[in-house]
Amino acid sequence: MTAALFRHSTTAGVPSLGAERATLARRQVTVQLTPEVTCGGSAEQPDAEGRESQTGVRRCFAAARALGRPPLEVARVAQRDAEALVAKSKE
Repeated sequence: MTAALFRHSTTAGVPSLGAERATLARRQVTVQLTPEVTCGGSAEQPDAEGRESQTGVRRCFAAARALGRPPLEVARVAQRDAEALVAKSKE
């Protein structure tokens, strides 16, 4: 973008800002919903408020279609199962 601006004017200034993004440590978790259907998502390490996992609804659409169930319902089941897997791995 800067190069394009300078092609048309050498007197223009282009400000730039650095930015950082704070994220929680994550790991991938895959839960077995049925013998044939899995749903994957990322599990967060607990934050200050105690949140432990979050399974993305978008990642469960294929599983919901395969099961013939609403995506939100499948995502909630997957999240519950992912939280159980994370808790079990901490034992």
